[in-house]
Amino acid sequence: MQMPDAAHHSRLNDYEFSLSDAPLADGGVLLTVTGELDVATVPAVRERLTAVTDAGTRRIVLDLRAVSFMDSTALAAFIHTKLRLGDDG
Repeated sequence: MQMPDAAHHSRLNDYEFSLSDAPLADGGVLLTVTGELDVATVPAVRERLTAVTDAGTRRIVLDLRAVSFMDSTALAAFIHTKLRLGDDG
């Protein structure tokens, strides 16, 4: 899957949650998350992380400044992605 140049945005139902990604100059991807990361929203994050890594991205920068809550399912998704990317991710 090729990542287009424009940022991607998604919103999950009525949850206070949004997810966007944008390309970085070094070929990486900036993934910005806002709202709550929990069992209801993490599947969308996991799906986006998988799509980005499957597209060949080797570096992901997470912007979690606007995350108001994060449970262990979110942490597990981030750790899983880090393991897939290796030391350079």
